[in-house]
Amino acid sequence: MSSWDVCHELGDEPSYQGLVTEDLRELYSTRQIGPEEWTRPDAVWPWKQVATWDELADITHAQRRRRDRQGQDDEEMDMTPMIDITFLLLIFFMITAAFDLQKGLVFPPPESDRESQTEAQAPGLAEVQQDRIVLRIGADDSFQLLDANQQPGPVIAPEDLVEELRARSQAETKDQLLILPDELASHEAVVLAVDSTARAGITKVSIADVRDGPGP
Repeated sequence: MSSWDVCHELGDEPSYQGLVTEDLRELYSTRQIGPEEWTRPDAVWPWKQVATWDELADITHAQRRRRDRQGQDDEEMDMTPMIDITFLLLIFFMITAAFDLQKGLVFPPPESDRESQTEAQAPGLAEVQQDRIVLRIGADDSFQLLDANQQPGPVIAPEDLVEELRARSQAETKDQLLILPDELASHEAVVLAVDSTARAGITKVSIADVRDGPGP
């Protein structure tokens, strides 16, 4: 039976003496002895590094394979943080885009505020139309653009509304729109008008409260 001695460097005092082969293998497999340390099975044998002995070759190969696998794992990039950041940015841009659309809608003031304003203070349609395109929504949810004389033009089909708004905006170089919905116009028609305005590239939208006469 071999009696192994182990030393850290040649010429040093042995750190282990009289080890049987099984004890040496246990120390080597648990890395209490490194592959570059020196060992010999008997005093008549020359000192050799631990990793070079045939008795320990299987442990040496297993440790090398383990190191190779760890090296491959370290080289792979963890994509999880990048995916998290991508989703956070996506949510951020979706929310801010929705806020921009809401800020572009100018809703009429409350009834009490309108009553406090005199008719002389309220701008007329001709004045408003100087820098805005005016879209009228009828009681039957029909769409008409007002001309320079505040007269409604031809009825526009809903599927043609985006192109008509884009063409009028480019022709008159206006990026603002005033929607004049009839009090009987449906909510869906107003929403369609707002959506078509955004798709036509018009950035500022106002909605007016149209009444045949003064409010109660």
